[in-house]
Amino acid sequence: MTSRLIPLIASVSMLFCSAAQAQFLSKETPAGDSILEFNKRMPRKNTEISNAVRSAETLGWNIFRYESLRDAASYALATEAGSMETSGAIVVPGEQWRVRFYKDEANGTISPVADVLFDNALNTTVVPQGATSPFSATEEAMIQAEKLVNMTQPMPCEGEYTTVVMPAPAGQSGFYVYVIRKSLDFKRLPEGQHLLVEVSEDGSSIVKTREFSSRCNTPSIGIGSDTEARPQFRLSHSMDHQPTELHIYLSLRYNLELFIATMPSNLYWTINNGVVEVDD
Repeated sequence: MTSRLIPLIASVSMLFCSAAQAQFLSKETPAGDSILEFNKRMPRKNTEISNAVRSAETLGWNIFRYESLRDAASYALATEAGSMETSGAIVVPGEQWRVRFYKDEANGTISPVADVLFDNALNTTVVPQGATSPFSATEEAMIQAEKLVNMTQPMPCEGEYTTVVMPAPAGQSGFYVYVIRKSLDFKRLPEGQHLLVEVSEDGSSIVKTREFSSRCNTPSIGIGSDTEARPQFRLSHSMDHQPTELHIYLSLRYNLELFIATMPSNLYWTINNGVVEVDD
């Protein structure tokens, strides 16, 4: 085993541009604040909306973390081991987070190819094939859940998509598989048509699917421009009373400050670095 530090800010994915910060692995939300601190940012006397925002921050932060770690692990693996045939990878949180790469075998089984471990300082250790442990039943179900969605879920818009799979939130069983629309043009925001697919605990069946927006547009914006460190973008959202986890994710992924008008609640919000506040 060999340890090396990934230059996260300069990694090929660029996803760590706004994530290279302390407590990236330990924080439960982008702000990492307590419930009391969080409530100061929320509308008064509206517990339902506040709870939904807290859930959105947690889920959106996890989407961003899982995708960022998977991309950084791919970079680390390619740097450490060179070209290696893989079929996919899952992110497994824990005391030491790991990204587990797997390969589909001809006999229909799934075998581990390599693991990339992250410590709290985001240093990595590559565990090569032969030194990895077998997949647990939960990890196999997680892989099957993502494969099921990739094979059966039609993409609602033209363009590139990626999937991010994670355990369902506390109190629920199964897995959340996010189908995320990507933008190959860094000056365009894939604002609409991301999906959440809820999959059963064994990874074999789809329980429910949710579209976050009916729009396929990719509006132009100065993402990553030299003249503005954090571009601003305004949009309206007619499906929820508050921002969703995809708004949190987009703010983090594209380093945007979002201003959102949620039509059902007639409230205005700002999202900066994934942190939601009511915009008075």
